[in-house]
Amino acid sequence: MSTLGKTGTPADIGAGTRAVRSALLRARLLWAASRGAAALARVFIPAAFYFSAAALADRLFFLDERFRLTGLAACLGWALWRSYTWFLRPLAGLSRARLAAEIAAAAPALRLHIGPAADLVAGGEGEPDAFGAAHIRQTAELLSSNGPALPPAGLRERLPAAALAAAALLLSAAFNSASLARVSMPASAGPLENSLRVSPGDAQVREGEPVVLEAAWLNGSAGRPSLSLRERGGGWQRRDWSECSGGSCRRMAEVRPGGLDYRLEFRGRRTRAYRLDFLPRPGFTALSCEFFPPTYSGLPSSSPGYCPASAELIRGGWIRLEAVPSYAPAGIALSGPGGGRSFFSALAGGKWELVLRPSASGAYDAEFSEQRASGSSGAGRYAVLPDAGGGRLRVGEIMNLELREDAPPSVNLPEQRASGSSSAGRYVARPGAAGTGRLSPQSVPGALRPAGGYEGGSVALLYEAADDIGLAEIAVERRVPGRPALDRTYTVYSSTPPGARSVFAEELFSLHDLPTGAEVSFAVKARDFNPASGWSVSRALQVKAGAPPLAGGENVYLARAALESLKRGEESFAAASAGDTIRHGVPVPYAVPLALPELGRSWRGLPGVLRSASAPGTFAGEVLAGLAGAARAEAEGRVPERERASADGDGARVGALSAELRSFLDKASAEADAAAGALFTASAAEALDSAEAAALEMERDLRAAKEGGSLKRDKLENLLGRIRAELSALMAALGDPAAAPPAEGKVYRLPLGSAMDLADGIAGDLAAGDLDSAIEKAGRLLERLAQARRVAAERREDLAASSPQARASAEAEALSAAVRELASAQAALLEDTRSRHDSLLARRAAAAARPLARASSLSAAWLSASGGVEAASTSVREAAALSAAGLPAGALLKIRAAERLLDISTAAGSGPFLENLKAQASALEEAAAAMALLETDDIAFLDTAAGRQESLVQRAAALAERAAAAGGEYPSLGGGPAETIRAAAGHMSAAAVALKGRDFDAALAAQDAALKELEKGAKDFMDYSAAMSALSRPGGASAGDAMRQGVPGPGVPGGRARVPGGDSYVPPEELRRRVLESLREPYPEEKKKAVEDYLRGVGR
Repeated sequence: MSTLGKTGTPADIGAGTRAVRSALLRARLLWAASRGAAALARVFIPAAFYFSAAALADRLFFLDERFRLTGLAACLGWALWRSYTWFLRPLAGLSRARLAAEIAAAAPALRLHIGPAADLVAGGEGEPDAFGAAHIRQTAELLSSNGPALPPAGLRERLPAAALAAAALLLSAAFNSASLARVSMPASAGPLENSLRVSPGDAQVREGEPVVLEAAWLNGSAGRPSLSLRERGGGWQRRDWSECSGGSCRRMAEVRPGGLDYRLEFRGRRTRAYRLDFLPRPGFTALSCEFFPPTYSGLPSSSPGYCPASAELIRGGWIRLEAVPSYAPAGIALSGPGGGRSFFSALAGGKWELVLRPSASGAYDAEFSEQRASGSSGAGRYAVLPDAGGGRLRVGEIMNLELREDAPPSVNLPEQRASGSSSAGRYVARPGAAGTGRLSPQSVPGALRPAGGYEGGSVALLYEAADDIGLAEIAVERRVPGRPALDRTYTVYSSTPPGARSVFAEELFSLHDLPTGAEVSFAVKARDFNPASGWSVSRALQVKAGAPPLAGGENVYLARAALESLKRGEESFAAASAGDTIRHGVPVPYAVPLALPELGRSWRGLPGVLRSASAPGTFAGEVLAGLAGAARAEAEGRVPERERASADGDGARVGALSAELRSFLDKASAEADAAAGALFTASAAEALDSAEAAALEMERDLRAAKEGGSLKRDKLENLLGRIRAELSALMAALGDPAAAPPAEGKVYRLPLGSAMDLADGIAGDLAAGDLDSAIEKAGRLLERLAQARRVAAERREDLAASSPQARASAEAEALSAAVRELASAQAALLEDTRSRHDSLLARRAAAAARPLARASSLSAAWLSASGGVEAASTSVREAAALSAAGLPAGALLKIRAAERLLDISTAAGSGPFLENLKAQASALEEAAAAMALLETDDIAFLDTAAGRQESLVQRAAALAERAAAAGGEYPSLGGGPAETIRAAAGHMSAAAVALKGRDFDAALAAQDAALKELEKGAKDFMDYSAAMSALSRPGGASAGDAMRQGVPGPGVPGGRARVPGGDSYVPPEELRRRVLESLREPYPEEKKKAVEDYLRGVGR
């Protein structure tokens, strides 16, 4: 009591109150946990024994659902009632006083304290008095030392029985799980599949293959389930099993094209409806092939497309096949020659892929492999039932592949021509620019021509090499008598894959290290990218140095002179005839009748002279050779007509024709003058460049000798001889009016005489040993040669400014652009027509598919039962083949023939076969009508396309007239391009007629022919424009001639001239495809728009 009197502060009272309340809360929770666990154990033990016993009874007697539901309901009701009486009701009645009594019963020390303390801490009447506070404090101290203990709930005594019940339940779950599930969940026992294995479940059944339906109990035999079947469009029908034994039942079923559904029932339980889908025979709905050449070739693959029936592939290449099967097989394999098999891989979207690396030529067949249906199909997976042959089905031959070996390159040294005569296989070289030289392919019968006394020089070797894939490297081997077998090797072409298929080029090779007159042989060798391939070597070519005439353009000058001569003759004829045409007002015959035959012979010989001008291979020669066609037209047209008019005494007609001929000669002479002038000035510039280079080298050698070096007299004499030869040839050419056209009143002076005198003076100084004087004269010689080169360049620029080639080039370029625009419009119309035609064919095929299939089915039935009517079997078999090929009209003719044979047949029972043939004929008539389908949209398209085509015909006719006018204005153009455009217009007109006549095939063929003619015309105009443009540019003839010989001209970057061969031509369609593909490649952002605009322009 003394302790109570000493404490009583509010803090002490609050701490004691909280301690008592906390102890009471823990006691309440402990009571609920212990009493709940005990109640759960008391409920679990009987329930567990019930479920174990019920599962055993179900396993033995297969309890009906009503018994299982009743037992489960009773068990659950008892468990709920006991849970209420043993736990929920006492929990609801657990008051403070009851809880305090439970605590007091378990802890006697708290018997007098816990009840009043519980009332004090739960009261809401304010703070307790001092006595109450002391009581709360003492109760809190007792609770802290003893704790809120409770009497035992009896859980420990029930643990052995609970363990035994749990063991019984676990054994039942382990060894009798299905029955335990049925007992514990009687209303949701699940589908019958939980007790019954259904085979084959959902499956795909191949056409003509039977399927066995099987039901087998998983746990013994509970009885015979019922089977129900349903076909498409029908209802469920009960069917009996074929046999039942050992807990399983089986029945054979046939699946028709509509498919088959089936289900099973037993004692109120039912399986889901299973589906057997009809599977057509194996085949492909789509099959594409992409061919890849060998990796080393670097060539792109072909565009993916339909696999051809036969194909060719270079050995080492491979094929990528992508297929869409008619159904989803387990696997697809491709078997080739020798029995090897390659397997497709499945892709998304129902596609299959195979990368085939063939090793042998032959036929490649496809086959499908199938998988057997697994036991239960409850998961819904579809299995393909196997055929009698073990699950492998042959689809048929995919393609017949021929492997071709990579052929080695071919190397050829073509025969060269000069001055109209063929080469004898020997070539003569002369010194040229910068001490090297140019080739002059002269005819050298018999012995080799002497080299002219010049050491060194160079030769230009013309060669061509080709390979079926691409050339990797081309080299030239040089052999010299008396030296090692292989003197030198020059690599003239090297490329990364794929390389060019054809190279036609000219290469220069120096002979400076050979003595004068030495004979040397060259051979060209080439190899491709095939690692297993070696070199291909050409025949050997013998070469020896020599000196040809200046520039090699004699035929150009001769052709120009022939034009001038004929022009003067026509002018003389016109002047002589003008005064005698009318005498005293009366027409009389010509006073000079002998002039016409002479002029006729000159006209008839002119085309040959003009054609010979192209022999040197210069732009100027091409211009004059281009005049040959126009000259031939005049010689075969107006010239004979004028002679006939003269014989008839028609002077007016003779005068008119003569005026037209003179007009042609005026225009042709203008072009010839410009071409010859350009050639001469270019040749003169090259000769002066060569002389200047030799003079510069000579001056350097003289200065080096003066500074203490050795004096190379042989070399200096050789350089002087070269300078003299160039100057002498140029001075001789200047004296020939045919080679040096007049300058139209302007005088161009070349200081060649003083330059020749200086060269002679240098030779004298060298003989006297006066190096100072020789150096001084060499400097002045360089000045004279530089002055002469400037004068020649000025003359070249004046000629280019006044030549008609610039106008001809501009007109040809404009015509080429117009023709290309017309070709683009024609190509667009061709593409639209082809697209509409393809769509029409697809629609026709789709419309004819069903009657063709019906006809094929009838044919098969007829052939399978035609034992007594073999007379018509051949016709029916042929009709079936034609139907399969999509040719109903031909098949109908065969069926009609079979009907006639049956009509006259005496075989018994032919009536049903005749009815079958009539049914086939009806189906084929329906298919033939579908194949002739032409809808309203198609007719509208044909009318619109015909209108578009007629407008293009008008544009082509206008272009042809414009081209003809250009040919008249510029004779070198001739009438060939105009004729090409006229031919294109004719094809366009034929296409318009075909479109109006509803004939797609003829229209497409005519449109394609027109497009090819237009592309040829555009190319002809562009080539002519390029040639005229080269001649109209200052130095154009020089650069062109030099580059054709492999030597860069003035102002042209150095490099080898290469002329692509015929195999290098890319068709416009392929070029357009490549350009469009290149548009997908990324470009730098700052260049992207400019590059794409340019490529789109090229693609059009």
